[in-house]
Amino acid sequence: VNLPQVKQNLKSVEESTGAKPALIYVAFFPTGVDAIQGRNSNILPQVDDQLELIVITAAGEPIRKQIKGVTRADVDLVARRFSDSIFYEQPETLFLPQAQQLHKWFIEPIQGQLDTQEIDNLVFLMDSGLRTIPLAALHDGEKYLIEDYSVGLMPSLSLTDTRYQDIKDLGLLA
Repeated sequence: VNLPQVKQNLKSVEESTGAKPALIYVAFFPTGVDAIQGRNSNILPQVDDQLELIVITAAGEPIRKQIKGVTRADVDLVARRFSDSIFYEQPETLFLPQAQQLHKWFIEPIQGQLDTQEIDNLVFLMDSGLRTIPLAALHDGEKYLIEDYSVGLMPSLSLTDTRYQDIKDLGLLA
């Protein structure tokens, strides 16, 4: 899937639903390795790989933000503590610090761009090891991410049919 196809698909979703989506890649790259080149190499994950966010919307160029000083080990530790405290039904006071830290790393660096483009739907494409994070529960200090955005998770664009289909009249098997 190439960038023009992705942007066209996002535009189509926006026209069909009225929602303004953004794809957010949360990934890690060795210091000094370009994100685009890094994806095509055989570099094995390292604990000191740096966090990088890549945001794609229907309009404009992709937004890349390297989160300086934040490593794979840092994110893995906080994400594991966050998930454990939520999945084992700990009191909110125990998972809130991790929810806020992940929000600081994943959302705050791109918040301005999301606001400027009036984005209201976030679709995350997470690096391996991060796909079980309950992203809707990220917290900005006042409210949860789900209170401002509809939130989704995709394993990858190439493995997902991203064409919009209205499901209002479909049956439900639960």
